[in-house]
Amino acid sequence: MGSFPRIRTLLSLIEGDRPKYVVLNSDPLYHETIPTIFEVAEHIVNLGIDSDLRRGVDGLVRSLATVEVPPKKVRFNYSFATKYCSWHNPEAYPIFDSRVYAYLCHLVNHGCIDRFIRNDMWDYPIFKRTIEGFKERNRLGEFTFKEIDKFLYLQGAIVIRGREKTTTEPSETGTLETEPSSCLCPDSLAKWRYLSH
Repeated sequence: MGSFPRIRTLLSLIEGDRPKYVVLNSDPLYHETIPTIFEVAEHIVNLGIDSDLRRGVDGLVRSLATVEVPPKKVRFNYSFATKYCSWHNPEAYPIFDSRVYAYLCHLVNHGCIDRFIRNDMWDYPIFKRTIEGFKERNRLGEFTFKEIDKFLYLQGAIVIRGREKTTTEPSETGTLETEPSSCLCPDSLAKWRYLSH
């Protein structure tokens, strides 16, 4: 696992490539208020998170997501934090992002999962319980969080595209876009797994 060597490598690459880093982070609209890549990487190193990552500590996501670099704004990089944790320990951390959220809302609207309060999805232990409940309710125990993440992400993209289009249009390949699965059963995720590999 060892996030420290990876982050230290990132820090050394940033330091070694200082001119590009400075250009990328020199936008006057943002550099005064938003933490830079370097500051976020330093934040991760300073947290000393390797042990918590290995153990799958849910509270780590909030600590990792909350980046405070005075006098800049405090940033809550929630989606980034869930992805970072998931890539280091995929068995313990499902991923949250806008596409996953869109599909979870779709499932709630079709009665496929229990209702939730929007802000609760920004509380990682509650979000994780929602995903675990989704797995249990749909008898998806054989599927990993990573497989479920990919499925939710792709289905969420379909939901989002559907909001942007008033009618179903042919894709670039000439095939019709598919509707997202209204409710999931183990067979549909198994079929998706087979088709995606």
